[in-house]
Amino acid sequence: MLADLDDRYGEEAPLPDDDATRLGDTGLLALVELIDMSQQLGLGKAKAELELLAVSISDWIMRHKGEVRTLEPIVNGLAVLANELHEPASLEGMTSFMAALMSATADNIAADSDKSDEGRPWRILQLNRAIVATRSYNTELMSRVFDDLIQGLPGDAKDFFREGMRQMEVVKYPARVRAVMTHYFQALAQNTLH
Repeated sequence: MLADLDDRYGEEAPLPDDDATRLGDTGLLALVELIDMSQQLGLGKAKAELELLAVSISDWIMRHKGEVRTLEPIVNGLAVLANELHEPASLEGMTSFMAALMSATADNIAADSDKSDEGRPWRILQLNRAIVATRSYNTELMSRVFDDLIQGLPGDAKDFFREGMRQMEVVKYPARVRAVMTHYFQALAQNTLH
């Protein structure tokens, strides 16, 4: 059905009557049910494949200028993808996709008003975006994403950079990447950033 709509309206055109939002969300909610069933049945591979499908649906929603209203399966699918990517260009592309997803996410989710759940998809999306940007070794991208993280999750930023400093040694990141992480870690520790 989504491919038929692409054929009828074009692959990146807005759809009439908020159809991209409505149809995309219907598809994502159906996937959530299938993902839950897969998990209950211990079908880890099927669960991961369904979460990857959620990423594809989110791409379709965004290409048609819709709003993403069901974020969790997409965030989980992006985590699956991120674990498979190693090339800097691919990681940079994923970071950009995550930024687009954040922009397309419904305002009520992006408002992030209930911070009691540390596993909330909005929080995980932002933290994972910062991790993916770090793994790209692109220091300019890291700085932009880190600034977004501080703005979007000020309560989590210090812990992110503290853990990032630990990972710098474990993974043996290049000196230029360590320098950016060190700058943000020290600046937040001294409350001198922004």
